[in-house]
Amino acid sequence: MAIKIKPNPDKLVDGKPVVLTDPITLEDIPTQGKNVPNTLHWQRCLRSKDAVYVEPTEQSGKHLSLTDAIKVCFDASDDTHLTNAGKPDCKVLSKLTGENISAATRDKAVAAMEGTH
Repeated sequence: MAIKIKPNPDKLVDGKPVVLTDPITLEDIPTQGKNVPNTLHWQRCLRSKDAVYVEPTEQSGKHLSLTDAIKVCFDASDDTHLTNAGKPDCKVLSKLTGENISAATRDKAVAAMEGTH
């Protein structure tokens, strides 16, 4: 599965914006982002905050279903998308869906996805 990432615009290295280089193509990742394979390399870049995940709403301008938004959070698996308890963050879910998602709504949807009620 591919993910879309971009260099973290808030992170500076030696006073300059961080630069991400694709280890396969040796090309820099553009500031608007690029689809890359969901590998350990890119997950490390996300965890170190060198890269940030480009939300699907940034890509398409459309909102996701709650189920798809939950999948995005779990796929990203970082502290921006997940709470300390490992649950999708309600603020992120609200942004992705365009609706106000409560913890109870999130928990019910996660349980339904896991096949438990």
